[in-house]
Amino acid sequence: MTAHGLHGYAKILPLTDFPERFEQIKTVYLFRGDEQIKEAEIEKVRFTGSGQLLVKFSFLNTPEEVKQYTNCLLKIPEEDKLVLPEDFFYIDDLKGMNVYLISGELLGKVKDVYFAGNNVLEILTNKNKEVMVPFVKDFVPEVDLFNKKIIIKPIPGLLEDDETD
Repeated sequence: MTAHGLHGYAKILPLTDFPERFEQIKTVYLFRGDEQIKEAEIEKVRFTGSGQLLVKFSFLNTPEEVKQYTNCLLKIPEEDKLVLPEDFFYIDDLKGMNVYLISGELLGKVKDVYFAGNNVLEILTNKNKEVMVPFVKDFVPEVDLFNKKIIIKPIPGLLEDDETD
């Protein structure tokens, strides 16, 4: 989230495949790291040509006020979350899930999810190493939300040699 213009608009890069839902949402939560710092009422939403959103929050009226919330993450209240189509997931639902190799061996847990051309799982292994795995069907054939379990199919070189011993 960064300041845009003179009237307190915030420029936001949506981390959703369904940004149009911001037109219906009235309230979001602002987070800095894992800490919720503010409940924010949305007054207006405009879409930019670059895929970003311009959001006017009721409590922000100047660029200086918006700058206080630079790099905050917006989260939608649980009751406003959409039921997602098959093979779509909320990042918060993926964090903390156990990750298994296709062989059945527990590799570790999902630490975070990033976007870098496609989504990437950051996995903290049982050997306390961080590995990045592209979150695509070729590498992640199964996600079981009910059992909080992800199956990955690594190709040679994706994981360090000692991770698959």
